[in-house]
Amino acid sequence: LSEVSAHEEAMLARSTFPIPPRELVGLAKSLIAAALGIKDPKLLSRDFQFCSPVVGPLKRRAFIAQWEQFRIDKAFQAQDNAWGFHVDPREPNRCWWFTRVEAVHVGQLNIGWVINPTGNTEIFSPPQANSALFDEAGLCYRLTTGYVMDKSVGNTGGLGALFGWLHALGKGHFFP
Repeated sequence: LSEVSAHEEAMLARSTFPIPPRELVGLAKSLIAAALGIKDPKLLSRDFQFCSPVVGPLKRRAFIAQWEQFRIDKAFQAQDNAWGFHVDPREPNRCWWFTRVEAVHVGQLNIGWVINPTGNTEIFSPPQANSALFDEAGLCYRLTTGYVMDKSVGNTGGLGALFGWLHALGKGHFFP
């Protein structure tokens, strides 16, 4: 586990945010366990926004609808491999973490057109930074995912999140 520096500790000690860092990390882990709030939308605030390098901001309803249309959880057997959870000392209501997703394409993916499962295409994502901002009631009001930290790692063409997975499946890019 990483240690908190004296400077970070001092910054967090000055925080007036009512949820302590250890609990905030727990909220972030609960959010991940609930498929980023899809399986338990009560974890998302009414003014929730999803943001990635390419997509968003998406409001709560659009985020849930898009996930349900894509059926990502049924299209891929994936391990998020999240680690490095920590609270931002400048934004004590934000929890950051990293992921290096490993996945296999096992079911239909519907992204406006259907991509049938390959059953054997392995996806290795580069390390990505993610964060969740929480309100004082402990609800996530902003989620950021898919920010690649080293595009030379993995087989996703340097792309994060679903765009990288599509690249690994040989489906190209949606943007130059």
